[in-house]
Amino acid sequence: YNEGVYFENNIPYRAGFDRKQNRYVAAIRNNSNTPLPGQVLSGPSNTGIKAYYTTVTMQTDTTTDPGGLKELFAVGSTYGR
Repeated sequence: YNEGVYFENNIPYRAGFDRKQNRYVAAIRNNSNTPLPGQVLSGPSNTGIKAYYTTVTMQTDTTTDPGGLKELFAVGSTYGR
């Protein structure tokens, strides 16, 4: 699986999803530079959605199992003090 791979300083990165354990995964990056009042962590080094709701647009590519069933499911959290 080499679709979407690019190299920076000879290190391979993926644009979009990466395949791990035969599943495609991707982090949702936080692009905000200005923290909200009371927000502890912010910026592109952190992942996740910090809101009660959000609008997300996703689409599938034309090479991964065309016409086949697609599944989107993931929930995760990390809590630290």
